[in-house]
Amino acid sequence: MKVVVADVSSIQSYVFRGNLLRENIGASRLVSLASDEWVRESLKDCPGARLIYAAGGNAVVEFDDDAQVTVFAHALSHLVITRAPGLNVVLGSAGYDGRCNLAAAVQRAFRDVADRKQRTAPDAPLMGLGVTAACRSTGLAAVGVTDMIGQDPSTVVEASAEVLAKRNATDDANQALRVRFGCELGSRFDFATEFDQLGRDVGESSRFAVVHIDGNSVGKRFQSVLMKHQNDGDACAEALRVLSREVTGIANGALARTISTLIRSAHEGAISAPDCRKATPAKITLESMHGKSLLPFRPILLSGDDFTFVCDARVALPLAAEFLKHFGARDLSDGGGPLTACAGIAMVKAHYPFAWAYDMAETLCQNAKRYRMEHRRLEASSCMDWDVAAAGSVGVLHEIRDREYRTASGRLSLRPVTLDSNPIHPYRSWEVIDRLVAEFQGPEWSGSRSKAKDLAGALMRGPDAVRRFLTVYREGRSLPDLDPEFPDFAQTGWHADQCGYFDAIELMDYIVPLSGSSRGGA
Repeated sequence: MKVVVADVSSIQSYVFRGNLLRENIGASRLVSLASDEWVRESLKDCPGARLIYAAGGNAVVEFDDDAQVTVFAHALSHLVITRAPGLNVVLGSAGYDGRCNLAAAVQRAFRDVADRKQRTAPDAPLMGLGVTAACRSTGLAAVGVTDMIGQDPSTVVEASAEVLAKRNATDDANQALRVRFGCELGSRFDFATEFDQLGRDVGESSRFAVVHIDGNSVGKRFQSVLMKHQNDGDACAEALRVLSREVTGIANGALARTISTLIRSAHEGAISAPDCRKATPAKITLESMHGKSLLPFRPILLSGDDFTFVCDARVALPLAAEFLKHFGARDLSDGGGPLTACAGIAMVKAHYPFAWAYDMAETLCQNAKRYRMEHRRLEASSCMDWDVAAAGSVGVLHEIRDREYRTASGRLSLRPVTLDSNPIHPYRSWEVIDRLVAEFQGPEWSGSRSKAKDLAGALMRGPDAVRRFLTVYREGRSLPDLDPEFPDFAQTGWHADQCGYFDAIELMDYIVPLSGSSRGGA
C-alpha cells in the first residue's frame, strides 16, 4: 500500500507573477483545479484508490495497488503540463503495511515532497531565441497573442503559453466564484475583473490594496491529528478529512460573511461613511457592468487557510478585520479551539507593480505572525499589519519603519496590532485604532482637518510639542482617550517611547467604515 501527496508548489509566485488582474484570477483557478478537480480526474483509472482530502494546495491519496501510483502520477502530470504551463506539482509517496500505519506514512510522504522540492533544480526556462517575440507579462517566448479586451486593440499582445492558459481560465474562474457566492451577490452585484473597476474615484483616491491572510499554526493542527491517530488508520483518514473540510468551510464562510457585510454597506450605488464621520474621505462609487454593481473587492486566491484579495484601499482594513473576525468565530472538532490568522495589508498607488505589492502584503503578514509568536499570551489572537506606501517609498519593511516611523522620542507606529483586545500591550489593537480613526473622522475634528495633520507633526516632534499643540489649539483639552491605564497618551500623545495616535491620523484618509458591519457607523 502507498500514500501519495500531491503538492502544488510556489503557488504565490505562479499566481502573482503578472500585473494584470485577469491573469492573477486565471492562475488562481488553475491552482485550484490542479490541487482538487484534476486530482480526482486522474484517479478515474485507479479503482480502489481513496482520496483522503484535497485542500490548501495539496491532496493526499491512498493506493492499495502500488502500480496505480504511476498511472495516477502520469495522468496528473499530463493534465498540469498541458492545461497549466508553468505550474509545478510535486508528488511524494511512502509505502506502508496495514492501514494502522497510515498516519506515519502520510508524514513520510510529506517529508518526501519536501526533499524533492529541495533537490529540484530551479527552473531555467528558455527565454526565447533571436527569432522569437517575448511575452509582455513573463518575458518568455511568446507562442500566440491574447484576445482583445472590449474594443481596445492595445490589449492584443504577444503572450507565452503560461499567460495564455491563465487568461483562458479567467472566465471559468469568474463563473466558479459567482456560483460559490451566488447567494451573497444576488442579482445586483458582481466581482470586478480589472484593477480599474475596484471603485477608485478620479481625483479622490487612486490607491488599491493587496491583502494577504494566512492561518496560524494550521499545519501543526494537522500534525496533531496524525500523532493522535498514529495507530488507527481509519480514524486518522476520517479526522484528516473532517479537519480539512472544516478549515475550508470556515474560510469560505468567513469570505461569504465578509461579502455580505460589504454589500450591506452599499447604498445607492456607493459605499459611504455614516453622517457622523464627516471627515471620512469621499464615498466609493461602484462601477456598473451589465446592469450589476461591481464590488470594490475581488478575491484572488482562497486555498485552505490562505486567502488573498485586492480592493479599493479605503475598505482594505475594515474588510481584513471583518474576515479575521468570522474566521475565528467557531471551534473545530480537533479540540484545538477556534482558528486564528494574521493579515498583511499593502496600500499602494494605482498602477504600482502588483507583484511588488503582493510581496509587501506577504511580508507584513509575516511581521504580524512574528509579533504573535514573540508573546505566548497572544497565541489565541489574530494580528494585522499594514503599510501605506508613499510615492517612491521602497526598501525592506524594517528599513521603512525605521526611516518613516521612528523619531528621537521613539516609535510612531503601534503596528502590528491584535484584532481584538491585546493582553500584552492593551493599546496595540485594531479595536483601539479603529475607535481613534472614528474620533478623528468625527464631528470634533471634521471641521479642522488641517489641525489633525498639525497634530501629526507635533507627534513627530515629541511629547513637549504635543503639550504645546494642546495648549494652543485645544485650550488644554486632552486628546481622545486611548487607554485609561496610560493617561499620558491623552496628555502628551506618548507613553514612554511609544506614540499612540500617529497610525489613526494617517489612516483617517484611508478608511471608509463598513456600515453593514457590527462595528460600522461607530
